[in-house]
Amino acid sequence: MTPLRLLLHGCSQPETAGVLESLRTGGYEPNHQRTNSIGELAEQLENATWELILTDHSRPKCDAFNVLALGREFQEHCPVIVYAGPVGEETAAGLIRAGADEFVLKGHLPQLMQAIARQVGLHGHAPGRTWQSHPREPERWQQALSAAGMDLFEWDIQKNHIFWSSHAHDTFGLPAGVFGGTMEDFSLLLHPEDRPSFNQELQSMLADGGETSWSRELRILLPDGQQRWVFLKSRIYRNKAGEAVRLLGLGQEVTYRKKTEEALRASQKRFSQIFLHNPSIMILSNLKDGQILDANHAFTSALGYAREEVIGQTELVIGLWADPDARAAIPGRLELESPLQNVRLQFICKSGTVLKGDCSFISIELDHQDCLLTSITDVVECLPVELLHRARHPFPQPM
Repeated sequence: MTPLRLLLHGCSQPETAGVLESLRTGGYEPNHQRTNSIGELAEQLENATWELILTDHSRPKCDAFNVLALGREFQEHCPVIVYAGPVGEETAAGLIRAGADEFVLKGHLPQLMQAIARQVGLHGHAPGRTWQSHPREPERWQQALSAAGMDLFEWDIQKNHIFWSSHAHDTFGLPAGVFGGTMEDFSLLLHPEDRPSFNQELQSMLADGGETSWSRELRILLPDGQQRWVFLKSRIYRNKAGEAVRLLGLGQEVTYRKKTEEALRASQKRFSQIFLHNPSIMILSNLKDGQILDANHAFTSALGYAREEVIGQTELVIGLWADPDARAAIPGRLELESPLQNVRLQFICKSGTVLKGDCSFISIELDHQDCLLTSITDVVECLPVELLHRARHPFPQPM
């Protein structure tokens, strides 16, 4: 078992128990402390040395941003993993910019174990301890790396020799013993379009003068011409004279994820094109409150609004529906019947003209948000004055 000094902040007892059990199953023996306040956290950081900090983000007055600030003050090089519920893309990106080494959503223990393995591999197990390369890596390392699908590599900068774990030969499509072992040999394995920027960033790291961390996704070319994506994260270590002496890092193939992301982007682009240029009037809105997220060209042409006028507004505020109660009833009706089709409703143009058409509604999830996709066909003009008045004044006027 590999000892691991772990500080958990803001994690509940059940969460802590689950993390510790997973660590022990993965071959670690955690020596841990759990804190819940900024005072407890500062005390542990000041009086004890930790190899890894695992923090929630939801603690009042001591969220992950506070933890990162305290970590930099007391234990600058201790890696921090944020293990939290959904926080939104901007917050997650802000945490990474603030110094978080990893962000993992709660409930995803396998991903958390992979993140811990990456950080322990990058930073070593004890202050000042150097991970040494071996002709044959220890069995526990080989098993852990293989289980996580990761490659460990170390570059002796002064000797220009790279040692990597045995699984890396499979990742790069090379038979064992074929890799030349120099940084120039490694660079030649990269896609020609990625090679210049990689070499430039590497030289910048070497000249930085500090203990520089670096992460990037790169394309590699296999000997048979196939292309793969790998994620690399590394750190440069220096001697007392400030000379860069070694680079230690982890790699992981992420080809499937990249292909999935590319397929998703292509799908989103197709959806966007179909949505914008559909001859039917189409509206994408928040399912619950009717906030308009997008509207297509047919909508702007038929109703007289510019897209920027309606995006971000609610359908109620712009007075879209002649009968606002009809829109309010849609979420409940969709729970019983989805999609809803050919619902004859009236809606109001920017000019005040009332139109009616056959409306179809379907609920979809976009960016973790419940949305409503509305399409309207067979539009004809009508002008019932009493409905128009009720749409413009949905609430009784004071006497």
